[in-house]
Amino acid sequence: MKNAKQLANRQRNQRKKFLVDKSSQFGIARGIVAFWLVGILIVTSFPLLAMAVYGTLIAQLPTSTVIAAVLDAAWFPFVTSVLFLPVGVWYSIQFSNRIAGPIFCINREMQRMNAGEECNVVVLRENDYFKNLGDTYNNTRARTVAMEQKIRKLESLTIQNSSDQKMSELNSDRAISV
Repeated sequence: MKNAKQLANRQRNQRKKFLVDKSSQFGIARGIVAFWLVGILIVTSFPLLAMAVYGTLIAQLPTSTVIAAVLDAAWFPFVTSVLFLPVGVWYSIQFSNRIAGPIFCINREMQRMNAGEECNVVVLRENDYFKNLGDTYNNTRARTVAMEQKIRKLESLTIQNSSDQKMSELNSDRAISV
């Protein structure tokens, strides 16, 4: 029974979108791809640098031999990095969901609160960041809801007292006219 409840809670709490904040999450993924490209340039430039240092030997070799030597030295790092690039991009998106998801939820509920709409309690997942911010929002929301209820109660009492006062004034006016 406990496992069924945990499974139901996990399914309810699963993120429904792969990308919560497309601009920032794609920005992180683009950064990883840019770092990958720079890494590839650095890795392939080392053999060229070594060949430039030993330039007298290279000058005697045909160009095709130099290109073959560069490709021979760089193929393994290149293939390895190509295989790990999708893993890095996927991980960056998963990691950024742990940051962007809570901020997105808290921002949405705060906008609803500012618009005067009924707002929900923010429930963050176990691995999400900003749990303390979510707790602060939930505490603020609870205090705001309690204050709004007090204000409504005071308003209804004020309206009731005002109508009771008008009724007593009306009754006193009738008593005077009789």
